[in-house]
Amino acid sequence: ATEYDGHALQFLAVADLNYLAWKTGIIRFKGEALSEVVKFLSTHYGESIRIEKNIDPSLLITVELNKLSMDQSLEIISSTLDLHYIKEKQGYVIK
Repeated sequence: ATEYDGHALQFLAVADLNYLAWKTGIIRFKGEALSEVVKFLSTHYGESIRIEKNIDPSLLITVELNKLSMDQSLEIISSTLDLHYIKEKQGYVIK
């Protein structure tokens, strides 16, 4: 990212890997907790996702999702963590 303070142009480091996901369609997670991944995907796709109570929300995942649908993204995340997901009337459930 860049910033202009009136005197000089400064380049700032961007810590969020997904700050351009809305534009590029590329979503990256590096050692992120499942709960944070679900929160981001829910906002990004505008769909409800919940994690069943018997699943550890702190499971870590590193993955890149390149221009995928919600179903494709959840399929990759679920299979990477040896989990499953289903679509219900009120949204998605990771189990």
